[in-house]
Amino acid sequence: VLQDSIYYNVGSNIALNDPNPTFCEDVAGGGTVANVDISTYQNAVFAGATSYNWPTVSDSTNVLITDGDSINIQVQQGSCPTVDIFVHFTINPLPESNPVSMEMCDEGIGSSTFDLTTLESAINGGNGNAVTWYTDNTLGTTIASPTTYSSGNGLVYAEVTDGTTSCTDTAQVTLIVNPLPAVSSSSINMCDEGGNQAAFDLTSVEGVVNTGIGDTVVWYTNNQITTLVPTPSSYLTSSTIVYAQVIDTLTGCSDTVSVVLTVDTLPTANTATINMCDEGSGTATFDLTSVESTVNGGNGNSVNWYEDALASINITTPGVFVAGNDTVYAVVTDAVTFCTDTAMTYLIIDNLPIALDDTFSLCEDVLGSGVVGNVNLTLYDGTINGVVSDTVVWHDGSYTVVPNPLSVTITNNDVFYAIVDNGTCVDTAEVTFEVGSTISPSDPTPVFCEDVIGSGSVANVDLTSYESSIYSGTAPVYNWYTDAGLTTPVSSPGNITITDADTFYVDVTDGNCNNNTTLTFTVNPQFFVQETDAVCSGGSYTFPDGTTQNNITTTVVYNSTLQTTQGCDSIVETTVNVNPALSINPDPVPPICLGDPLILTATASGNGIITWYDTDGITVIGTGSPFDATAYISSTGTYTFYVSEEGDCASGLSSVNVVVGGVTASFTASPQSGFVPLDVEF
Repeated sequence: VLQDSIYYNVGSNIALNDPNPTFCEDVAGGGTVANVDISTYQNAVFAGATSYNWPTVSDSTNVLITDGDSINIQVQQGSCPTVDIFVHFTINPLPESNPVSMEMCDEGIGSSTFDLTTLESAINGGNGNAVTWYTDNTLGTTIASPTTYSSGNGLVYAEVTDGTTSCTDTAQVTLIVNPLPAVSSSSINMCDEGGNQAAFDLTSVEGVVNTGIGDTVVWYTNNQITTLVPTPSSYLTSSTIVYAQVIDTLTGCSDTVSVVLTVDTLPTANTATINMCDEGSGTATFDLTSVESTVNGGNGNSVNWYEDALASINITTPGVFVAGNDTVYAVVTDAVTFCTDTAMTYLIIDNLPIALDDTFSLCEDVLGSGVVGNVNLTLYDGTINGVVSDTVVWHDGSYTVVPNPLSVTITNNDVFYAIVDNGTCVDTAEVTFEVGSTISPSDPTPVFCEDVIGSGSVANVDLTSYESSIYSGTAPVYNWYTDAGLTTPVSSPGNITITDADTFYVDVTDGNCNNNTTLTFTVNPQFFVQETDAVCSGGSYTFPDGTTQNNITTTVVYNSTLQTTQGCDSIVETTVNVNPALSINPDPVPPICLGDPLILTATASGNGIITWYDTDGITVIGTGSPFDATAYISSTGTYTFYVSEEGDCASGLSSVNVVVGGVTASFTASPQSGFVPLDVEF
């Protein structure tokens, strides 16, 4: 409250006023104002004075004023006496203006939108004083829209005005843009748990989503983050996308990231069946790995084997798993997704066929040999396996397949192995043969001459007539067959027609043993032979039966009756022809000129062959019978030509001399031993 004091001096006419100045403190709470120029109030005290004096202050232009201060001023007007008056100062306090800060979350570009008006009650202490916003501390630029002020980290200024005193003060406001929390997208793959769904534990990737710094993660099913995931630790769903809101535990800022949930298809896991043959006591050794390509569909996925459906009892040696009829479980693991599925594999024990060990007694083929030949092992199949449909394969004592089980040679105590196959399983029987003493039939090897020349056969032969010569034991029984297997009997052994090399088989039984042998027939031919021969005219000829005929001059036909080395009669019809002797015809020699051809002519004896040679005795100039050879004479003189015959009546080499003089020639012939004298014709 300001009070004016008026002092009157008797005899003075100066009236003074107290302007009662009012200030706002310059520092909040200080109650003072510095640097006040109180001289500015002198005219307000009294205008037009001659002098003013502020006796209590040294410098009236720079005074520190405190609320309630009264400062004396002396005013003099002309010659009037000095008048004193006190000027009373009032200092009003500044309004409350509290510095504050405001934090907002980054809206994506390092800035955020601030509503500054929300800070005004904190700044003015809630007393309703007006607040005006500025971007600078000089209060030069007003913030036009403080409710939507976009800014990054920075400072703004709030001017608070006291509604009564109009004093103002300014508060600094710090704006802080908090960064969004670090987030990272992620994905979760789970294996199909049925219906293309799986239970996902979203919390398992929170350390990835919030980059491992521990910020709070809240899960939503939509990107508007309005619908919460009900159970993040076991969220049952098909393949989808969920959204993780990451909240900074210090700033409360949040950001959202998507997480892809994928339901992986289970790998192929097919049931399988393995059949194995009983190894005894109803068990077998199964190679489970042999069906892995069936179980996993041939795609190479790994297969682990277990005895139980819960996959708790591992089969450590699946390649050699011993079991009876059983079910095992194959867990197939996808090589990419690592999803697993389980399939059953049925183990089935197949029954073995019947394969009975046995010992058979045989009689040796030849007495004392201890050997039986041509044994048909297949005859024992039915005894060993008892099932006609089963297959039996015979092996010898070293387990080598018998190449021809229809004909096997067996000695005493020989062991064979019969592998019996019922189409599913095989079993082996050990078969021992005991070879005892046997009868020894023989083959009389009968020989016949054919009964008709050229027929090669003999009719009405009685095989039984040879039985006593085959074997003559005690009451033997003979059975005749046409084949070595003794399967086709001879229908009428007492009357058959045989040909050469015909073989019959006879099985002889005498007491406990029997043996068989062959009866091989030889049918020798009878011959009617026709032959032709020749003699030189007047010669002699001896026929096959030894008869000799002399001085043969015409053809002779003679039959000789002979016996072959096999004792069969034969007839040889011999025709003997007569051959003429070699001749050189003594025709007159015509005159020849030198250089003309000279014709040499000769006729062979019978079937002989004539060869003419030139004068060197080497060069052949003609061959045949009869034959004319041609020579050329170039000068007079004596020439020797040669002629030979290889034939029935003559053989050897003769020379023919030709003497040529002028246009005539003379000839002489010089036959060798065995030649009829030769004539030469030119």
